[in-house]
Amino acid sequence: MKLFVLDTNIYLFYLMNDIKSLSPLIRKYFNMSDTGECVFYIPSVCFWEINRKLSSKGIRIKGLSPEDGIRLAHKTIDNSQCLRDLPLTRKAASLAPSFRTKLPDPFDQLIVASALDANLALITRDQAIQKSGLVQVVW
Repeated sequence: MKLFVLDTNIYLFYLMNDIKSLSPLIRKYFNMSDTGECVFYIPSVCFWEINRKLSSKGIRIKGLSPEDGIRLAHKTIDNSQCLRDLPLTRKAASLAPSFRTKLPDPFDQLIVASALDANLALITRDQAIQKSGLVQVVW
């Protein structure tokens, strides 16, 4: 079984059913998740980032209100065998600030630290994370 951490952008594509924005490899992994061959962990900080993006109207999920969008994000994990929560640990929270020079975005810092703490590769299309060399990235 393959295990990965998803960056917020990838989880949003999944929620919006925007599969065409994913690389062919990531589409393959999502197809594998349908048969239980792949599991994706969503860092808890992603929900804070999604909430901020929805509240600031930077994104919309299927035309839903921000409140309904965040409920959909939670419900999707609750009803999925292939999506699981990845809680923020003290270790990840302590590690994240050390990435400031390579990753100025605090969400990126926490997501990368969460993937490192879980010892899993991160699925992201974020160029800053990919170039940072801090975590194994799959794209």
